[in-house]
Amino acid sequence: ADFQVVSAFGQLDDATNARVHATSAMLQAARLPGIVDIVPAYATLALHFDPLAWTDAEDGDALQAIAAAVRMLLDMPPEMPPRSATRVEISVCYGGAEGPDLDALASRAGFDSGDVVARHAAGDYRGLVLTAEAYGESVDVDAPASRIARQTDVYVRPDMDIAAIQRVFEHFGVDDLAVVSEDHKLMGILTEKYVTRRYAEELEQSQREFFGEN
Repeated sequence: ADFQVVSAFGQLDDATNARVHATSAMLQAARLPGIVDIVPAYATLALHFDPLAWTDAEDGDALQAIAAAVRMLLDMPPEMPPRSATRVEISVCYGGAEGPDLDALASRAGFDSGDVVARHAAGDYRGLVLTAEAYGESVDVDAPASRIARQTDVYVRPDMDIAAIQRVFEHFGVDDLAVVSEDHKLMGILTEKYVTRRYAEELEQSQREFFGEN
């Protein structure tokens, strides 16, 4: 089994994020023994390693040994080449793999799937209703949805970049965010899992370009 060391770099801002990715590139270039994976996030960096590669450390503690090696690298300011912004298109979909409960919701509401999508996209954003709560035994089916709506004032704009969206996810600790237009119309839903995966894909691509692997 592998172990991990997580380093926190500070507050959530663009400068911190740039340090995280510059440090990630520096650690990859250092090629420390036993490194299984280097996983940068917005303001943290996780280093997965095989402790057996460090069992010969003088103090006999693999964790302390790799922490000391990483600390030596972190004491050297990483080169931070300018990073160009990358536009990431995130599709907003209904039904299929992205919305497996669409048909069930439509059936319960007495609409067809097209009506649900039209009603969902046409009106002003008033909040999110969790599926588990909507189907809960204690829910009054005749009561307005506003009684169980969440995140009425927590959403993202369609022109926000992926880093800003990640900050919203981290700050509010939510799994889903509505995408709401300037005139307060709902444009779609983003899940943290999907945004994180797309961010990781773009990051991997940029790192390959940085190391000339493309």
